[in-house]
Amino acid sequence: MPKLLDLLLSHTWAMRQEALDTLAALEVDVSDIQAATSSGAPGPLAPPAYYELVDGVAVIPVNGVLMKAPSYLDVVLGGATPLNTIHWALALALEDPEARAILLDIDSPGGSVAGMFDLAHTVAQAQAVKPVHAFTAEQACSAAYLIASQAGSLAVTKAAEVGSIGVLTVHADYSERAKAL
Repeated sequence: MPKLLDLLLSHTWAMRQEALDTLAALEVDVSDIQAATSSGAPGPLAPPAYYELVDGVAVIPVNGVLMKAPSYLDVVLGGATPLNTIHWALALALEDPEARAILLDIDSPGGSVAGMFDLAHTVAQAQAVKPVHAFTAEQACSAAYLIASQAGSLAVTKAAEVGSIGVLTVHADYSERAKAL
């Protein structure tokens, strides 16, 4: 029975330490979710809402843990945002003649290192076509802050948490388990 911790060990993370610790402490058996998503069977992953057009601004949500692509972890984590969804939303907003600007609406502790530098580069390139802005009322940490930093501007509320830049990898000490074998 694969546990969430085992799956976390297979990724490198750019995320607030507290958020990663919370994930690592969850006692979740992900075998059913993993089987459903890897089989291609329709699962609980909802189609993404790429962006909402508000007064000529394409508002792209960047919420929860950031993952390179949709996976079984999205279901476990709830509210995770695949980076490829943000890429797609940016591409659609750039082509949308009604969107005069783009706003990344961020509330994320960060996420997987895989793909985040590519997305940051895409945000920087989009800035050359249309104005790109980032906003957070809650948090734009680690990988989310890297992405936000490539926008033309970043607005935050007084209570928002931004920064927390660093790369973490989860390490599990199995030495006691090995001694028992």
